[in-house]
Amino acid sequence: MKKSLTLIILLLFMLAACTTPTAEQVTELLPGSEAAAEDPTAEPAAAASADVNPCATAEIPSPSEGLVMVHFINMSGGEMNLLWHDTEQTPAQLVEYTQVAHGESYDQQTYTSHEWLMQDEHGHMLGNYVAKGDATQCVVV
Repeated sequence: MKKSLTLIILLLFMLAACTTPTAEQVTELLPGSEAAAEDPTAEPAAAASADVNPCATAEIPSPSEGLVMVHFINMSGGEMNLLWHDTEQTPAQLVEYTQVAHGESYDQQTYTSHEWLMQDEHGHMLGNYVAKGDATQCVVV
């Protein structure tokens, strides 16, 4: 029984790792909930019309050649620190890039597979994001 359960869990992780997001996907990282992807082109239900997707209206600039553009939106309720996980250094380092006030956004050019971490003003993790291959991406924290 344990081997079957372990095999099922392993298969689920493998399937999750093989999925590729579409070009206009949104990643929402909300405290106390799992990361969720939404299709911003989907028509919202009439009852949910007041719940506007901030990435659907975002004007994300095009990245330079060989890079991707990640549009970070801070909806955490407080100040957010954006840090890059520099794995090229030994040992790996966290490099602070900017602070983003609640309700504000920040565009960051980066390379595919670079990891970005979001922390509140007290250093508590709000989430992390690994850049995908899509030219423009949006992360709501």
